[in-house]
Amino acid sequence: MEKIKEIYSNNEKKLTKLTKEIFNVVEGKGKVPSNLVVVLESPDENVDRAGLRVSESLDLNIKKALERAGLDGGDAYFTYAVKICPYDISRRGKIKYRQVNDKDVELFSGFLIEELGYVANGIIVTIGENAKKTVLFGENEKFKSGLNNEPELISFENEEDFIKDIDLIVDKLIEIKKGESRSVISSFKQVESDEMDEEISLDAYDVEAWNEFNRVINSRVSNKDIILLYGGSNLKNDACKPIIESMASVFNELNMNVIMLSLFDSDFTADLFLDSLETAAGVVIGSSVDWYGIGYKLQAFLDDVYYSGRSYLLRGMPTMVLTISRSAYEEEGMNFVKNSIEILGATVSDTLTGAIENSVYYDTNKTYQKVVEDKAEDFYRHIKKGASSLPSSIGAKKVYIKVSREQNKYEPKSKRDVTVKEKANTYNDFLETQKRDIDELSEIFMEKMSISSKGKTYKDIFLNSFLEESQLEKSIICFDIEDNKSENFNMLIDKSLIKMLPFNNIDCDVIISLGQKNMENIISKKVTMQKAFLTGEIKVKGNFALLYKMDDIFEF
Repeated sequence: MEKIKEIYSNNEKKLTKLTKEIFNVVEGKGKVPSNLVVVLESPDENVDRAGLRVSESLDLNIKKALERAGLDGGDAYFTYAVKICPYDISRRGKIKYRQVNDKDVELFSGFLIEELGYVANGIIVTIGENAKKTVLFGENEKFKSGLNNEPELISFENEEDFIKDIDLIVDKLIEIKKGESRSVISSFKQVESDEMDEEISLDAYDVEAWNEFNRVINSRVSNKDIILLYGGSNLKNDACKPIIESMASVFNELNMNVIMLSLFDSDFTADLFLDSLETAAGVVIGSSVDWYGIGYKLQAFLDDVYYSGRSYLLRGMPTMVLTISRSAYEEEGMNFVKNSIEILGATVSDTLTGAIENSVYYDTNKTYQKVVEDKAEDFYRHIKKGASSLPSSIGAKKVYIKVSREQNKYEPKSKRDVTVKEKANTYNDFLETQKRDIDELSEIFMEKMSISSKGKTYKDIFLNSFLEESQLEKSIICFDIEDNKSENFNMLIDKSLIKMLPFNNIDCDVIISLGQKNMENIISKKVTMQKAFLTGEIKVKGNFALLYKMDDIFEF
């Protein structure tokens, strides 16, 4: 079991590094290695780290199946595919539990395969569609993780189906006992009559393309690049340009690496865009409508992506479509781009349209700018939280056309002289210089106008800003100011009661570590606790759910 604990510990650290969140994963339990491994979908919100729950009927039937096959009734291992109860954080910082989605499957698939590679020694039984999807999604990584004993995969929709077909499990276990099921095969052997979904059939693309697609998709969860593609009119006063730039500023503040591309750059090609998708977490496509419909450059770009034979790289990519008109028909332009990009495989998660005649009107209107910044933040949350959406008829029923890269006549518009990263450097360096200058000025200002220098400590400020209608259960919160230890403090909150305590980082429910500058930003309402945590400005240890409630119980 030491190896299992090591697998869980290492993967918890990886998840925290990728998502900037602390997960209390629910560990598997049972015999290691095991002839029968049962994979359930996910724990519910009442399950904590202490225990995986198995229904009495499922537990009893598995024991009976093992005993009927002449094996020890305890020769089974239970685990979850998605090892936390999935949740979203509302804009007010509240946790909302939800069903498992494709982003969860992608996030935990590698974790699950590594675990199965150590414990599975015969049959893997998945109960629930998402449990099956998590195993199959991670199958491409099995050779990396040591899943070389080739266990047999048997999938069931629910526990009732499993109990109904228990004889099938018994027969397979008997074969295992006799040593008859140890054949080396090239992929999981699925015992089910349903054919594979056409959408993921190898017939949809050539094998080389399919392997490249899986490599890109498997790495997407850790990507930090975001592509902003300008496909407007390129006129000097086109309002689409400053809107794209505003979004770039927001994404930079959220620690995303912005890749700015323009269809009007002399070295731009569809291949340049497709290459950049390998490290991208999301795409924003901006277009303008001068009279009716999108411009010829954007139409030519969409054609080039289609004929390149590599449009599969867009599949499932979170995409925002931005369409700005000078007077009218922006909705028609947006619908055309949205439908086109969905046919190519992308997932359009958000859109933004408007009629702005001149870029000056945008640059001088704070309301417009706020709308754009909020949209950018929403899109960032979608990328990071894996927000799900209802299926699209275009996405569900589209017909994939295989384009042979040896036979097609697609030719890039020009030679690619620079890499995507090189192209992004000039813009990113400019923003970095601006950010450093602003940070230096902020530090000077904070030194001169420090709240502490006015005679108020952080304890005083939190005490005076507490909302008495708070319904937070009794909790002790520790603040560790890393560069000003004299300001460290604990506070006890119990519903409408708040009490300041001496600093103690042992007897507390959560430890919030941050710098003095970050604390000043929070109490001056420049940033919320939630946003500071998501962008890595503060670190949290313990019950991180308390952090999200802080924005609701303090009004600075």
